[in-house]
Amino acid sequence: MLQTENEAETARRRTLTAVGDALDGLRGRGEWADSTRRRPLLKALRALTRGRLPKLTGVPSVDAALAGLIAARDRLGRHLDELAELYGAARIATSQELERIVCSARFREAVSWQNRQAVENGLAQLLGQGATARRNSHRRQHEEVAAKYLQRYCVKNDTIGFFGPVGWARLVAEGDPVQVRPGPRLCESHGVYFESWCIDALASKLALVSELRPWLAPRLRVGSRLEGRTLFPPLGQAIELSEAHARLLAACDGTRTAKSIAIALILDPSLGLDDESQVYALLESFCARRWVLWGLDGPQELHPEQTLRKKLEAIPQAELRQRALAPLEELEAARDRVAHAAGDAPALDGVAVAAGAVAIGGIALAMV
Repeated sequence: MLQTENEAETARRRTLTAVGDALDGLRGRGEWADSTRRRPLLKALRALTRGRLPKLTGVPSVDAALAGLIAARDRLGRHLDELAELYGAARIATSQELERIVCSARFREAVSWQNRQAVENGLAQLLGQGATARRNSHRRQHEEVAAKYLQRYCVKNDTIGFFGPVGWARLVAEGDPVQVRPGPRLCESHGVYFESWCIDALASKLALVSELRPWLAPRLRVGSRLEGRTLFPPLGQAIELSEAHARLLAACDGTRTAKSIAIALILDPSLGLDDESQVYALLESFCARRWVLWGLDGPQELHPEQTLRKKLEAIPQAELRQRALAPLEELEAARDRVAHAAGDAPALDGVAVAAGAVAIGGIALAMV
């Protein structure tokens, strides 16, 4: 196709050159005033510059070049017709394949994990339309949604729905290099996990509850270093601290709660700290200066909810502890309902609808 287009363009330029040479010949021979010879050439020049085919001019060299251009345009036209036919067939085949994939409950389940709206407003619109349905902008958008999710799952090997089973291997010093033991099914087991951001979002919300803050353990930010009464932040100059500030920062080790730190510092009259509220105010100022972290954030791990639960269960006040655990337990219950619905697209969608404010997007499904 590209070669045929290039041949047609080359023929057009060759014809333009022939027309230009013929016009120059008229000028050179003093025949420019002969309108019967000049006008056909000028009309041909205008047509060629606008991409149209001119009429024959009566000039042999020009008409010979024009014949080559007409032949090249004919070949290009035939190729364009073939391309349109092939493209139309490919479009129908693509639509048929996408509709076949969208009809798969397993594919819709995979998309449901991430974007229920895409299933309801995109994939569902392709069901039952038939591949010969009018391919307007809405149809193209819906097909694009399906194609992008399919591409993502296959290329990125996402462990979602029935996509991307994970195989585990162990490196050993002795024994056979590879031992393969295929199981009876595609997947040996399913596992449902929280994505880290989901638990992080809950932890951030809980950390803002004033009654909880005394029971959270502040810690020095990564990259900062405390030597005696001198704080060395990651950026900027070293900071000389007062004795009270230095003692408070030194106590921020991520294991002691703010309340236990405050009680210990108040017992030292030389620090000038009279009550817990003064210590908490200092900690808040340290957070604002980005010296310490005072929250419920945890490490990147497979079960971040377990670490958060341990921190909340350490709160000694029963009523406060239960209030803090309630939203986590709600999320865990939603996760369990989702786990029971795994493999059943309608059931999974029903769980998501029933969950209301509980977002299924924060729960990930992995398979091995």
